[in-house]
Amino acid sequence: MSRPMVHPVGVELPVDQQPGVRMEVVPGKPGTLLGLGLRSVQLGCGAITLVIMASIDFTTSPSFRFLVAASGLLCFWSMSLASLDIYALRIKRHLRHLDWFFTIGDGIVGAIIFTAASMAGGITDFIRSDGKECAEHHCARYVVSTVFEFLGFFALLVSFLLNLSSWSS
Repeated sequence: MSRPMVHPVGVELPVDQQPGVRMEVVPGKPGTLLGLGLRSVQLGCGAITLVIMASIDFTTSPSFRFLVAASGLLCFWSMSLASLDIYALRIKRHLRHLDWFFTIGDGIVGAIIFTAASMAGGITDFIRSDGKECAEHHCARYVVSTVFEFLGFFALLVSFLLNLSSWSS
């Protein structure tokens, strides 16, 4: 009695037709837990900046008003995208088709946040250089709010770079 044997045939594909390896879930991308964590850090830093600036008179300088407006934008952007991340995690779907939206939005919001934090940092340093002015103007609170705005920017930068890396594939 003979038994049929099947031998696999090895077919060599040309290099340009080789199937590429694609990571399905990159940590930090939209719809992942790390992505939600980055958005939460951004939201927390923006909210802390808003709370600190609301407790003092920030209307004395246009740069501090811009810092408050940029913090509000960061909170709105991060809260919106965090809710999208929560939705994607609940239904267990990836938001790969929205990578361009996340990347462009992160780039624009990041540029605004960096500009506002740099302006506020410059004014804070100018006020701190005069000891008499510093006692009147709550320098420590200005410094803390500027530092938290920079921390929010760096969390946004990580998110931006992770989303930008997907454009190459």
